[in-house]
Amino acid sequence: MDIVTLLPLLLLGAVFYFLIIRPQRNRQRQQTALIAAVRPNAQIMTSSGIFGRVTERDDEFVRVEISPGVVVTLLPAAIAKIIDPGPEDFIVEE
Repeated sequence: MDIVTLLPLLLLGAVFYFLIIRPQRNRQRQQTALIAAVRPNAQIMTSSGIFGRVTERDDEFVRVEISPGVVVTLLPAAIAKIIDPGPEDFIVEE
């Protein structure tokens, strides 16, 4: 085989790497960093769209309070993002 017949295959491999493999690795690194940054009292959003506050975290599970007195147990991989509390989050209605 000469270089002319291998060139399209090499080009296809390079395109596959830059369009699929590399972005997926970057997303995985970001998700790992996000999970490592989760601390108790952090406001989070899960991948299913549930908002809550982390009450406890251990190696396997994260416990999230989604409503006063309602605590659910999640896998850390279910956390989609950490929410920065804005000024409107500090308003307490009684």
